[in-house]
Amino acid sequence: DKTEEFRIERREKPDEPFQHLILTREPHFTDKAVSPGKSYQYRISALNAEKADSPAVVSGWVTPAPLSDEALQEMIQESCFLYFWHEADPVTGLVKDRSDANYCSVAATGFGLSAMVVGAERNFMPRDLIERRVLAILRALDGSIRKNGMFYHYLDFSGKPLSLIHI
Repeated sequence: DKTEEFRIERREKPDEPFQHLILTREPHFTDKAVSPGKSYQYRISALNAEKADSPAVVSGWVTPAPLSDEALQEMIQESCFLYFWHEADPVTGLVKDRSDANYCSVAATGFGLSAMVVGAERNFMPRDLIERRVLAILRALDGSIRKNGMFYHYLDFSGKPLSLIHI
């Protein structure tokens, strides 16, 4: 069966039960709710479309170190890049107006384009994938209807305006 999601759990002591952290479709996870110098253990399982668990993998004990200013900055930049990467339509690259939206906006897409530059320079993803995403965005916007040269603010994922009112 194909993996649909990952269940990630954590515990702080060997005799404690694991606590649920997140169900995610992403093959990576950064636990930002830990304390430097404290040890944690993780349990990860894959779920298929029917939500059936695979056998869980349990990590060894890990102890996070304090982050330097540079490491914190890079973590924030990568998190922002990944947000705009994952909240975009995989075909057009247009970015959702909000995480829970079923439409995109030119503003979010513009921020996404800025994030692509940072992602390429910081090697957060292979440059060729980022270049393809940027070209897809530019092609979608180039084909979008405009008024007096201005883009409509809210678009569907093909680049068509949702409303001819908001510019």
